[in-house]
Formats: sequence, C-alpha cells, structure tokens
Amino acid sequence: MRGAIWAGVLLALPGGAQAEDAAWRRMRESQRQITAYLEAEARRVTARAAAERASPAAWEAVRERRRDELRDMLGLLPWPERTPLHVQITGVLDQGAYAVEKIAWESLPKIYVTGNLYLPKFRAGRVPAII
Repeated sequence: MRGAIWAGVLLALPGGAQAEDAAWRRMRESQRQITAYLEAEARRVTARAAAERASPAAWEAVRERRRDELRDMLGLLPWPERTPLHVQITGVLDQGAYAVEKIAWESLPKIYVTGNLYLPKFRAGRVPAII
C-alpha cells in the first residue's frame, strides 16, 4: 500500500514541477516588464527635469508650478493660517564664545517643535545663527 502512494506522488511530481516552472517563468517575465517600465519612466522624468533646468528661462517657465506642487505634497496648499509661535527658551548652555539656547515653539496650534539656537556671544549688529 505504501509503495502505491509513493508511486502516485512520484508520478504527480513532473506535472507539478512543470506547472511551478511555468508560474515561475510568468512571475519573472512580469518582474522584467515592470522593471523595464519603471526604468523607462525614471528616464522620462529625469529628462524632463533636466530640460526644466537647462536654462534660467526654462526654469522660470515652470518655477511657480513646481513650487505649488511641492507645497501641495507637503500639505501646505493653501498656506495654513499663521498663528503666534509662542517661543520659549527652556535653557541656555554657555560654550565660551557662543551660547546654545534650548528653544521650543508652536509651529501650529498645540504642535510643538524643539531645537537648539547657536548664537555667538560677542556680536555687534546682525550675525549668523543656526537652529
């Protein structure tokens, strides 16, 4: 009885292996087609972007549209209403020639951002600062 079961399994393998092989070939062909499509699309997008930057006049023609697209992707179209920042200095670190102010502000109502403001200590007038 056991021999008959194994014989049936062995007879079924070649057909099953062929079906798996065909499925594997279809999957690989599909993968090849998708890869070819994505590579062609990437070349098209890159060529269009290069053409937009080819000269100052070409860039000026698309600059506003690209800025609006970027703002839209960032969720900033239309611009959100400006709200008070409510900046708070939560600490200061003395580093000799400069100070590091630990700051927090409200970028949107109830949305807080923290950062460090690096300021030169000895300054006259406007100076660079890094947040």
